[in-house]
Amino acid sequence: MPLRKADRLEDQFLDHHRICQLPRLWGQQPFLTGCQQLFIDKLVSLVQPRLLAPEKVLATEGERGHELFMLQEGCVVAMLNHQKVEDFPVGTVIGDAMMMYSQWQWPYNVVTATRCQIQYLSCRSFRSAISAHPSEGKKVWNNLRLGPFAEACSGKRKLSTGLDQSLRI
Repeated sequence: MPLRKADRLEDQFLDHHRICQLPRLWGQQPFLTGCQQLFIDKLVSLVQPRLLAPEKVLATEGERGHELFMLQEGCVVAMLNHQKVEDFPVGTVIGDAMMMYSQWQWPYNVVTATRCQIQYLSCRSFRSAISAHPSEGKKVWNNLRLGPFAEACSGKRKLSTGLDQSLRI
């Protein structure tokens, strides 16, 4: 059955709303604290949206991280030893550690629990944006170096899930 004009207009409105949310959602990420909006807009222009079905594996425990994901809609969970250890709320960036640690491996499986809209950013694209904006890159590296993930790796702070015991870099 073809979509009615009202349905198409509603879909277009929702798509526009989602796109307009992206700079705000990305700008709220701790690793982007202090970054200029121009840089955040550059990152947003590089993200690739993906619509994923439930139970889609985004990352497998032990595999190298080469991308990060921002959950725009839906529910994604972290699984460790076949147990759910964390639900990621909308707006969460998953995999930001791979930007700082080239040998970083996923400490858990990342799986969609519901139909999800994910914004995907490859490590290569992220590093390209950093190269084009070196002063912003320094802010990002410092935020990552001093952030919760780095503190968990050093043993100074536990992540909310207690996953610091399984982190491998």
